[in-house]
Amino acid sequence: MDLSPAEAALPPLERFQADQELALLQVLDLQVEELDRRLAQYAVDSPPLRLLLTLPGFSLQVSVGVLAAVGDILRFPQAKRLVSYLGLDPLGRCSADHRLGPTCISKRGRSHARWLLVEAAGATVRTPGPLQAFYGRLRVKKGHSKGDRGGRP
Repeated sequence: MDLSPAEAALPPLERFQADQELALLQVLDLQVEELDRRLAQYAVDSPPLRLLLTLPGFSLQVSVGVLAAVGDILRFPQAKRLVSYLGLDPLGRCSADHRLGPTCISKRGRSHARWLLVEAAGATVRTPGPLQAFYGRLRVKKGHSKGDRGGRP
């Protein structure tokens, strides 16, 4: 029979420490719930955030993070400026078939936003649908086995 942490028999000092940590977890859970409520309300009130939420793989947290990193999209007069700002611009002569090194993107710019976009891409290719099918066809074309992820989404 498994005991919950609150029911486990512990020496007095360890019981005190466990009780303190459980109380802290309860407070943190309440704070996370409140933050989730505020983010949901912000999503309702923010047209750019609602638009991001329509993209495959973009959860509320990913959308808020990307929006926070990018800010007002209108400050980027061209798409390539935003791509550069996120550090997703190519280095030199890069293509899907020819790589100059371990990476072909500059990685200058917002690393956190890049990480969020990778998370969104990973969620997208794990979700059944046309983008997952397209990703699967590309992997086969590039010679990757179905189970081998190759360190990519």
